[in-house]
Amino acid sequence: MLDMKEKIVQKQHVLQQTPYIRREQSFDLDVMKLDKIISIVWPRRSGKTTYMLQIIDTLIQGVLLTWSQVVYIDFNDHIWGEYDFEDLLRSYMNIYPEQQPMFFFDEIQEVENMRSGVFFLHNLWYQVFMTGSNSKILSSELSTHFRGKNYEIQITPLDFREYCRFRNISPERKSYIQQGSLHKHFLEFMTRWGYPEIVLSHSNTFLQKKLLKTYMDIMIYKDLMERYNINDEYALKFMIMKLISAHTKQINISKLNNELASKGRSKNKNLLYHILDHLTSVFFVDTLQQQYKKQWFRKVYLLDNSYQTITLQGENYGQKFENVIYRYLKKKNDHISFISSTQYEIDFIDDHGIRYQVCWEWNDENNLRETWHLWPKDIFIYGTDYRSQKHETSFKAFPYYEFLLEK
Repeated sequence: MLDMKEKIVQKQHVLQQTPYIRREQSFDLDVMKLDKIISIVWPRRSGKTTYMLQIIDTLIQGVLLTWSQVVYIDFNDHIWGEYDFEDLLRSYMNIYPEQQPMFFFDEIQEVENMRSGVFFLHNLWYQVFMTGSNSKILSSELSTHFRGKNYEIQITPLDFREYCRFRNISPERKSYIQQGSLHKHFLEFMTRWGYPEIVLSHSNTFLQKKLLKTYMDIMIYKDLMERYNINDEYALKFMIMKLISAHTKQINISKLNNELASKGRSKNKNLLYHILDHLTSVFFVDTLQQQYKKQWFRKVYLLDNSYQTITLQGENYGQKFENVIYRYLKKKNDHISFISSTQYEIDFIDDHGIRYQVCWEWNDENNLRETWHLWPKDIFIYGTDYRSQKHETSFKAFPYYEFLLEK
């Protein structure tokens, strides 16, 4: 069995030989000046570990790190209990006495003395990176364990540009054949998969569905029921299915509670509110608030469209397209809201006050309904090539490929 020193060196060699595909989200080297513990968070299987490899590579290219300084520990291999962080540091110094190590901890929630161990290294001025998420501690809760000493990086499933890179798909659209091929791939991306592992398994649909079902069983049912001690499994599954079917729409918890009661279940509106909060905590959904109104009615968006694909029948292109645009905007903005009135609705408003309207099938029948209220600075994003009919617009109109693929 390898001792600690041998494990450190072996992992350095293994990581150097590990292939990965870079994510669109870069690592800002200025973060290293903050004297923070850096946590990489977001849901399971969204690529946190791969992104940690990308950070290591970025630091090496920026001449802030060498491979001999890397101390990478995967706590998935750790038997539950405490971990000897002092021995880890001592073992490293026995190998490289003149070096300043950086510590990379994967799935650190498996360690009982996680908090004290990380603070031990941080207080000695060593840089620590970490990932973690399961029913013991959700990745969204890592920040609360480190008293403002934590800098959080959020990683999401793939956007369309990343999907094309993972599938080795060219974004060229110079010919009708290229345009048709790209549109076919976008439909697959929009209606199926955004998780890296599933996208890389694109040739095996059965495996994709099995992986996604496993994600859902572990991330949603196991994490939620264990972490939050939810005893009403029926209410949990009811809420999950309702949120999946109603995503991109406003939800009314009171109505859902009455529907649950009509099925012979006891009425407990507070439980449904709590379940929604918990589903947000595990990144299954986001809720979007109206810009000017304070009432609770909010729109709900899924982390990934694939959950709707495996649970519901039908294409639902309009919902899935709006969800794709929301996830793209969410990556680039701290806060998004929407406007809903009796006269019109604006789908999204970003940090800078730019308004976005989203429509999958833009045609003569819905043109007036979708666009009459748009201002010159507003952005309209559509899925069908309506502008090829030479219609002039007073607002900015982009097909999805220009909006999602152009930097």
